[in-house]
Amino acid sequence: DAPGNWKPYVRPSTTVSRINTVKNVIIKDIKVIPGAGTPAVDIQYASGITLENVRGITDCKGVEPMNTRLVRILNSLDCVVTNCSFRYDGTLDFDYRTAAISPHYTAYTPIIMQTAQNIVIENCTLTEGTHGIYVGTLNKGGISTDIEIRNCIMSGFKWSGVYVSSGCYDTRILNNRITDCAQGIK
Repeated sequence: DAPGNWKPYVRPSTTVSRINTVKNVIIKDIKVIPGAGTPAVDIQYASGITLENVRGITDCKGVEPMNTRLVRILNSLDCVVTNCSFRYDGTLDFDYRTAAISPHYTAYTPIIMQTAQNIVIENCTLTEGTHGIYVGTLNKGGISTDIEIRNCIMSGFKWSGVYVSSGCYDTRILNNRITDCAQGIK
């Protein structure tokens, strides 16, 4: 609890944004929420980042879709996301029939990797959204390589539990449980 008059201004969660151009950082045992226009945890141009026991819950009602991403790993390498839990609450706010050709295709995706290398996602629980984990490129440039997704539970995604973009390689998807998704792995 915040002391005195601070209490009305304290949020129940935090935004860890941006983790830019840093090395060997551990973020552990926190609850996060997305900020205005940025993911809750935004890792860019970094290496050696570990997210451990991070929890994220986002209410989708009336929220701009691109403001709902929980973890983005962009142009980074040697990162680990372990024992984390991310969930979306509420109704997803877009038309699924046209979303695949719009910027909303990766909105409501708990973990997004773009142009990332040597990333491990393990022992995470991801619930609801469009995709559970998106391994991709950045605006058709760059690729993601050497990605390992293991021992995760993903359920309730409108499209896929794990989506790997074309051009990405050396992606290993091991011992995961994917349920209630239109596609398991794409």
